[in-house]
Amino acid sequence: MAERPRSNGVKEVALRSVWQEQRAPGLQALLAEGQFHDVVLLAGQPPEKVPASRLLLAACSEGLAQRLRTEVSDAPDAVWCLPEVTPAVARAMVAHSCGVARPFAS
Repeated sequence: MAERPRSNGVKEVALRSVWQEQRAPGLQALLAEGQFHDVVLLAGQPPEKVPASRLLLAACSEGLAQRLRTEVSDAPDAVWCLPEVTPAVARAMVAHSCGVARPFAS
């Protein structure tokens, strides 16, 4: 496998910053409104529904990717029950998967 040349760190940070400032909030808003999601996280007790994208969650963490493969069906309206996770943490997971730099910031 060929090694990719490394890009300029400053350019990477600038591109990430543009994504985080311009695109991430819109993506997060679409998921929060329940648009274009393919899984619902059922978080906490009592359960709260948090719309999410399996692709985005899997891309941000190998651990999440593995759990999604084993615990969530491939159905387009899949539900992932996470009673051990508070709704605030579930929303932060989705925000992080969308590229929001500080998902807990208000």
